[in-house]
Amino acid sequence: PYLIGTAFLIPVLVVAFSWRFYILNMQQDSQSWSAAINTNQTEVNSITPSTSAINIPKKEFITAKSNLPEAYHQECHQNNPSTDLVKCEFGDTQSTKTILLVGNSHSTQWLPALDQISKNKNFKLINITKSECPLGLLKDSSDACKVWHKKLIDFIETSKPYAIITTSTRAGKDHAEYVPQTYIQQWKVVSQFGVKIVAIRDNPWFNFDPPLCVARNKNETLKCSKSKDDALQKNDPSEGYTNNISNLLLVDMTRFLCNTELCFAATSDQLIYRDSHHLSVPYVQSLTNKLSEELDTFL
Repeated sequence: PYLIGTAFLIPVLVVAFSWRFYILNMQQDSQSWSAAINTNQTEVNSITPSTSAINIPKKEFITAKSNLPEAYHQECHQNNPSTDLVKCEFGDTQSTKTILLVGNSHSTQWLPALDQISKNKNFKLINITKSECPLGLLKDSSDACKVWHKKLIDFIETSKPYAIITTSTRAGKDHAEYVPQTYIQQWKVVSQFGVKIVAIRDNPWFNFDPPLCVARNKNETLKCSKSKDDALQKNDPSEGYTNNISNLLLVDMTRFLCNTELCFAATSDQLIYRDSHHLSVPYVQSLTNKLSEELDTFL
């Protein structure tokens, strides 16, 4: 019985270890590919409905979740209960003009584009972000987030950056897009410091995993879209606050994520999302020039 058991077990182990070796090699190769593709993105000029995603490389699906903004790799986007303000410098690190990228992961997701924009415009960009800690506390904000947030406001006041970049609205999977009153309160506080504020409208959230959905529906990718009316308000709900906050710039990139009816998970050759509510690094890279145009007069 032992010999028979061993005879049957050996092929199973050989296949299992061979498959694991293949998967690890494929992941490593894909990671190298993603590092290269992040810096060679074709500019996106508009969003067009696509029923097929057959041109999206397999490696993009493999690396969708692990291809993160550089702040994650440098461990300065915080996911832990620490209250320390961890800072990483990007852009033109020798510049004396400083911009702070602050808030939660929906601020951090724009880092790939903002890094290049800051280099082009000779700004030092400092990333200070923490998961689930937007600029403006929420009802369910943790105690660590509250302490971290207080330190962030104090740092903005003392460092007097040229501008901060954060988010303007909060979308969600199960609630309508809105502007938390705490966001507005903090914009007013920062404005009183004499600091400019760039607030980027939130992107749609999905109730499913967009990369997985697209992978399973490569010839019917519209199945992975979401009604725009269910994803976002008809008009940006943060509009109008510029009347009371003079140095506030609202940026809305929705036209590159949705058309008038649907919000999309992918284009014909590129994933738009890395998970249910974060934009993919390659797609953000492809929006660099369009985001730069939005910031031109302000910066």
